[in-house]
Amino acid sequence: MNSVEKGTTYIIASRFVFFLTGYIIYFILARFLLTPEQFGVYGLIIALFTTVNMVLVTTLNQAVSKFVSEKEHLAEVIKRKALKLQIGFSLIIFAAYFALAPFIAFALNDMTLVPLIQFSGLLFISHPLFSIFGGCLTGLRQFKGFAWLEISYSVMKMLLVIGFVLLGFEIFGAIGGFVAASFLAVAIGFLLTKSKKSAGSFDSKKLISFAWPLLFLAIIQSLLLYIDLFAVKSWSYVNADLLSGYYVAAQTIARLPQFLIFAIVFVMFPLISSTTFKKQDKKAKFYLSNAIRYTVLFIAPVTVIIAANSGPIISLLYSAIYLPGASALSILAFSSAFYALFLILTTAISSRGESRVSMYCGGIALLSLFVSLAILVPSYSIEGAAIASLIASFIGMILAAGYVLYKFGVLIPAKSFAKILAASTITFFISFVMPATGFLLIAKLLFLLLIYCLALVALRELDKRDFAVFLKMLR
Repeated sequence: MNSVEKGTTYIIASRFVFFLTGYIIYFILARFLLTPEQFGVYGLIIALFTTVNMVLVTTLNQAVSKFVSEKEHLAEVIKRKALKLQIGFSLIIFAAYFALAPFIAFALNDMTLVPLIQFSGLLFISHPLFSIFGGCLTGLRQFKGFAWLEISYSVMKMLLVIGFVLLGFEIFGAIGGFVAASFLAVAIGFLLTKSKKSAGSFDSKKLISFAWPLLFLAIIQSLLLYIDLFAVKSWSYVNADLLSGYYVAAQTIARLPQFLIFAIVFVMFPLISSTTFKKQDKKAKFYLSNAIRYTVLFIAPVTVIIAANSGPIISLLYSAIYLPGASALSILAFSSAFYALFLILTTAISSRGESRVSMYCGGIALLSLFVSLAILVPSYSIEGAAIASLIASFIGMILAAGYVLYKFGVLIPAKSFAKILAASTITFFISFVMPATGFLLIAKLLFLLLIYCLALVALRELDKRDFAVFLKMLR
């Protein structure tokens, strides 16, 4: 079993590789291999897949992680039950997605998307199975094994996506790379979790009972992430593909905080679930309070740095062609930060077995997003979509935070929040007096992170305990 700090290190490493390889894919495709219009279509297809895939992945993944963490001796039995359920569900979703592809394309005002949508549906067969193996590993707190599984998938995906496009298959090749990498990852996951059949029994109904509220929550979370892009494609009647390309470029950069936070989510869920099951309330509160504090510590500087340097960052990563997406990026940076906090808070709520509450918080946020998009996108295009996303993420975060405070009695300490806000504000304003472009921008961003850390030390928000945790993660 891995320690919390070591487990977090492994997951952060895998998240870093996932982030790095993902950005290499987008960087090479957008800058060298695809036009902005093609890049917009590619991003849209991946968003469609991810929207549905999150539903398939999140539900049984977290259910497996929860029950395995509580009953480790039944890990193999639980995994087998989950795989049987997931295979049946995945085949149904694949068939439905394939059949509905023309209707989806019609809703997006582009019937040329039909074959791409249908081809990407193959991912619904493999990717959810891959997530079951991940849930089993995190439930057993085998974070190193999970990290290697995710790293293997990320590297294979990068090589296959870029390789197939270089061979001349363009968008079909990029999607084919995802499909091939996903099936290979399933094989690796099977080998990593292979064990002797354990004794005992486990009722599949427990998985279904816990997972069905998560199903609706996952639908809500995925829509919160991507429906703004769909609105840009559907309601932009002029240059829809081009605007989608700009928006995809902005989204991929803005979501950096979410990639960082997923590491905390993967570690936190089984820990809080296990301590809650064993009625170790103080321990659960300790894990949650620290998770929220470190989440805010991580995402605050990234958010303000992206928001203050949106234009130069887009130019560096995607070229000046994508500069029209800079204003949307500045807004989406804050939206992504609020969503990351919403994700942490709803994960804490769901780990207690109260996923319906998470669903209600997300449902209200989603309703506000629908209304905001309908009002803002026709008039303000991609900037309107970004503002709508910001409003919805903030509402979801506030609702979830209120319930966590009521139920757990903890959030981030007020003094810590004030100090982090002060350090972030200092970093934000210093950024404006240091203009930089091109590769000098990289040095500037690193310097701003250093300023942020020094400000936290001066304000005594970072102390010996934090450095001890950091050193323990590295050992």
